[in-house]
Amino acid sequence: MLEKYIKAALKETECDVLLKNGSYVNLFDGEVEEGDIAIKDDRIVGIGKGYKGKTEYDITGMTVIPGLIDGHVHIESSQSTPEEFAAMIVPHGTTTIIADPHELANVLGMNGIHYVVEAAKNVPLDIKVQLSSCVPATPFETSGAILNGDDIAKNITDKDINGLGEFMAYPSVIGCDPDTLKKLEATHEADKVIDGHAPLLQGDQLNGYLCGGIMTDHESITIDEMKEKISKGVYTHLRVGSYTRSMDLVKAITPWNYRRVLLCTDDKHAAEIKKNGHLDDALRRVVATASVIEAPSHLSISLTSSSWITSKTSTPRWSSKMASSSPKTENLSLTPARDISLTSSRTPST
Repeated sequence: MLEKYIKAALKETECDVLLKNGSYVNLFDGEVEEGDIAIKDDRIVGIGKGYKGKTEYDITGMTVIPGLIDGHVHIESSQSTPEEFAAMIVPHGTTTIIADPHELANVLGMNGIHYVVEAAKNVPLDIKVQLSSCVPATPFETSGAILNGDDIAKNITDKDINGLGEFMAYPSVIGCDPDTLKKLEATHEADKVIDGHAPLLQGDQLNGYLCGGIMTDHESITIDEMKEKISKGVYTHLRVGSYTRSMDLVKAITPWNYRRVLLCTDDKHAAEIKKNGHLDDALRRVVATASVIEAPSHLSISLTSSSWITSKTSTPRWSSKMASSSPKTENLSLTPARDISLTSSRTPST
C-alpha cells in the first residue's frame, strides 16, 4: 500500500490529482508558500514542481488551506436534511462538523439519531454524530421521546457515535442525579468525549460540573466566565449562528489560551447560510470584531473571497465567499487531501 504513495511522491508514477500554480498555508512554519500539490488517493504525497497528474487543475491566484470544522451544530436547525446541509456548507469550506441531533431525538428518540448516522454515510462531509444526552432537556418539557441512562449506556458504544452531546442539564450533574451519573459514567467507560452546555456556571459549581468529565462549552456569556472555563481546561466555542453571536468574547482570547478556543454555529438557518456563508462567515465576523478591539496579532485572519474548492473526494466543488484562518493559529497537517480547501484572494463583502 505504501509503495504507490512513495512512487508518486518520487515522481516515478503519476498522481491522481494535481493542483498547479497556487500557494498554500504551511501551518508548520507559519508561511504562505508556493508549490504544486500532488494527491494520490486521499493523500497529499508531495508539494513542489514537476509532478504530473491524471487530472490537473490550474489554481493560479488561489491558496490552499485546511478544511474548516464546526465544533458544535444542530443540522436540523437549518430546517434541512443532512444531505442538503452538506450541499450548502461544503462549498463554503466546512469539511467536518460535530453534530448533535438533539431536536430530532427530542421528537423521535434513537430513531432520529440513527437517521442522521445513516445519512452521514452518503455525503461529502465528515459528520461526527453525538448521542443526544438530555432528551428531554428538562423534566418539565413535553417531548416525543425519553433517553435515560440505560439508553445512553446501550448506544454510546456504537462505532458511529462520536461522543455524548451537549449536557444541558447541568443542575442534574452538580446535583449528582443517579440517572445523569449513569449517562456520564457510561460515556467514560466507552472512552468517548462529552460536550457541555453551562451558561454562567463559575466557581465551585463549574468545578463540580467539570468533574463529570465534560470537556467543551459553547454557552459562555461573559468574558470572565469564558476565561475561567479556559483556565480550567475547557475547550470553549465562539458561537456565530443565526440566533446567538458571541463576538464580544473575542476579547477573552490571549496568546496563551487560543488553542482552547473553537468556532461553532450551533443553530444556523439555511437562508442565512445561503446569503452569508457558514464558518467562512463566522471567520469574517471574528476578524471584523478583532480589528475593532485591537486584538493580539495571533488573531490575525487572512480574508479571502471568490472561487475555491473543498471536497471529501478528488472532485472539486466550486463556490464563493471564504475566510481562511491565520497560518499560525493551529499546527494541523495538510493531509488527508479530502480535508483541504482552496481560496482565491479578494476583498470580501461584510
